[in-house]
Amino acid sequence: MRGPVVALAVTAVVALAAPASQAADECRGLMACISVPGPWVAIPAPARGRPSALARWQLRCPEGIVAGLDARVSDRAVDVGFVGLLGSPVNPGITTRDSVVFTGTYAGLRPIATSFRPFLGCIRGGGGGRTPTRAQAFRPGQPLSFRTRTLRLRGGSLTRATHRCRPGERLLEASHAAGFFTPEPPPAAQLALVRVTRAVRGNTIFVAASRQGVRRGVTVVVQIQALCARSPG
Repeated sequence: MRGPVVALAVTAVVALAAPASQAADECRGLMACISVPGPWVAIPAPARGRPSALARWQLRCPEGIVAGLDARVSDRAVDVGFVGLLGSPVNPGITTRDSVVFTGTYAGLRPIATSFRPFLGCIRGGGGGRTPTRAQAFRPGQPLSFRTRTLRLRGGSLTRATHRCRPGERLLEASHAAGFFTPEPPPAAQLALVRVTRAVRGNTIFVAASRQGVRRGVTVVVQIQALCARSPG
């Protein structure tokens, strides 16, 4: 998320059993499209007194820019959207760059853990040119960046890591999400077994995570997420 943004919706369907490498519809209608499937991203059960819960995940093209998106969800009460840049026309290279931050929100009545799986369709090239949206005083700049670090968790051990904004930036918000690389949505009981502790000191995020009890053979990662603001200069 590197500039003025507008929230856009992603059509998501309830997932059926399918191979882990099987794509969704992110490349439909695109020529020479590179499919980039993400993991199943855990959305924690809503905390007591809160009507919903959400999780974010940044997915990046190995090359080129994002031209298509899709998602699969474990529950019909999960909504998936993404953040796009302002500009005209809405187009790859204008609305999207080489990565997208997906947001999954669970709005169901039951207090359960759920998940979503994001997909990117990437194309080579830079897309169309940008026509900035007209503003009354200033044209929107790009003061915000969404920076991530991804950790792979090992069974039976605690994984620790730090993450921070780049020099010249300050930390506005810290978050994290757990991802499961499985062909089907992980059961709610498995999602709850990933434990993450997060703390912020100054401009640095400290994370400790474990996966004790998650079945062997399942790759589990935690993405540390920092919303950073560029200092004026």
